[in-house]
Amino acid sequence: MIFLDTYIPQDGKRGFDLIPGLSDIYEQRRLKEESRDWLVLSYTPEEFGVTNDEDINWMKSRLCPMPFHTHD
Repeated sequence: MIFLDTYIPQDGKRGFDLIPGLSDIYEQRRLKEESRDWLVLSYTPEEFGVTNDEDINWMKSRLCPMPFHTHD
């Protein structure tokens, strides 16, 4: 099994337990207005620290929401 861009909590822990405040951030980013509150809006390229316009455009075409419960 290969994990990319991930972290693995200890047994009995959740992803939200690893980063204080992350569950609050994800709660705010849920797509409630679109009746898809089980999904969390991705961070923007700028929030990832990307500044190159070409890279930003490439990322925007590929970023998508992820399920809230992947961290729960």
